[in-house]
Amino acid sequence: RELLAELDLQDRVTVHAGVTRWVDAWSLGGVRGGAVSYLSWEGGYGRYYHTEHDVYRAEDYTNLIHDLRLGALGVLRVDQSVVLPIRFSDVADWVAGQLRNIEGILSDVVGSSELIREAQRGAEILSRQAATAEVAYSSIGDAADATSLNALLMNTRHDLIPWLLNTEERLRGSRYAQDFAALRRARLAAAAGDMEAAARALEEVNTMQWGKRVSTETYRAERLLSYEPTGWIWEFDQHPRPVSPELHSIYSNLRVGRGSSGLVSRIERLEAQSEGSLREALFIVAGKLQEAASRLAEAPLP
Repeated sequence: RELLAELDLQDRVTVHAGVTRWVDAWSLGGVRGGAVSYLSWEGGYGRYYHTEHDVYRAEDYTNLIHDLRLGALGVLRVDQSVVLPIRFSDVADWVAGQLRNIEGILSDVVGSSELIREAQRGAEILSRQAATAEVAYSSIGDAADATSLNALLMNTRHDLIPWLLNTEERLRGSRYAQDFAALRRARLAAAAGDMEAAARALEEVNTMQWGKRVSTETYRAERLLSYEPTGWIWEFDQHPRPVSPELHSIYSNLRVGRGSSGLVSRIERLEAQSEGSLREALFIVAGKLQEAASRLAEAPLP
């Protein structure tokens, strides 16, 4: 935003904070780097994207000069910075917001606050420590004095960010929370004898959002893609794991009025699986946040 104001572009460009998988910057942000995407092509360019017409035409890039000025000034400001502009207070704020979203998803789950409490505490610890550090290092005026600090900031980001993200542009565990909540609703509906509501709830589980449209055989074949290796995504376990493939057969039987025998216990097993995945994800988030805070507490500050 400071760069936009400096270039008088604040009324022309919208800022979206966070890393999004829809831009190539995701690949950098997801594997421990700092990343920013300076432009989003919309409107006319969409006609050419990933087609044989995807070539440069000056008339289609009327904002290009502004994009280039913004990118160049950003690089210059980073190069001129004594202390690198890595703000863990912003990271902590993002995590806290994501945890509030998870809390909302689980609002009707008894004891849900206990699930996320440790991660919330980690975000609070990082926020306090980052605020203290950022005030202290704002007074550093000599690049030589900032060398060790900059290395620590980069290494801390390097070891923290990949463990916070999932491939859906959200905090690790967000998908598990949605699946857990949906499966809980399905179980309660089935226990009450409302099979239609149970089926609707199952449709909210991640893989069933597309799986409801295909046969069980196709669903199982497509679900195998969840285990295809995709490089760094697997290194950090950023791709949410789906619940058991039994889900589709449960759903299919519900849709044709079969499968009431043992239905509640079958859904309950999937619910427990999602809850376990959520707990593990939030354990990682909490631990990594506290590790980052501990590193900042050891930062070489004036």
